[in-house]
Amino acid sequence: MGAGDTALLAGGEHRGLTAVRSVRVPFAVAAPTARLTGEADVVSVGEAVVGLRIELLVEVSVAGRYEVRGVLWGTAADGARKPLAAVHAGDWIEPGRAVLAIEVPRDQLGAGDLGAPWELRDLRLLDQGRMGLLHRQARLW
Repeated sequence: MGAGDTALLAGGEHRGLTAVRSVRVPFAVAAPTARLTGEADVVSVGEAVVGLRIELLVEVSVAGRYEVRGVLWGTAADGARKPLAAVHAGDWIEPGRAVLAIEVPRDQLGAGDLGAPWELRDLRLLDQGRMGLLHRQARLW
């Protein structure tokens, strides 16, 4: 190992023999180039194409292409929550505040006998240009 390298050392002994192993664990690091502000609006759109629009406010410090993604859950007739679709939206955003809007087509909302109330789970904000995960939360609302 070189200077500055770190590794986890583990050892054991069996029948008088000693074995030592070093383990390295990789992990992702992303510069905080953007963040979700926590503000979101859900708009039920009357247009024929879009049935649901989820607007997420993003605060960006470095221009780039950003994406939000998650899993839209619906409610079955018995009240159970079930996943309906993986949803996402992305755009180039300059520094400042901007909205990333996830639009779900009306015909997709009616698929699988699921209806409102809707829930967005496993929400993620990604920096696509730098390939970094900036934010992740279990549920939006």
